[in-house]
Amino acid sequence: MWTLAHACAVVVIVSLYARYPDYGRALWHCLRRYSTLRPCDIDFHDKARATLTSMCMRVNIRVARIVHRNFEVVSVFSVILFVVFLWNLLWGIVQIVWFFVSTGVLL
Repeated sequence: MWTLAHACAVVVIVSLYARYPDYGRALWHCLRRYSTLRPCDIDFHDKARATLTSMCMRVNIRVARIVHRNFEVVSVFSVILFVVFLWNLLWGIVQIVWFFVSTGVLL
């Protein structure tokens, strides 16, 4: 079970790193610094805020203004949403595997 969860996390991180290599490098740098209890020394937070705001500006300027002002809330909400979606995905995979094992199809 843990290997599947780790594999899913690695796939997500690698796919994000492949699509946005600058953000991937900055994310890994900050994660390494946070793991040794040191603060992040680059402005990753400002880069992410600017990118998200510019993406929202293409859709609606009012939404972009709200996202820019409440970026902390939006980022916490998106992390919680990601964890919930990942948990549901893993739980569904476990249920499918459990069904096939209990009915004897995978044996």
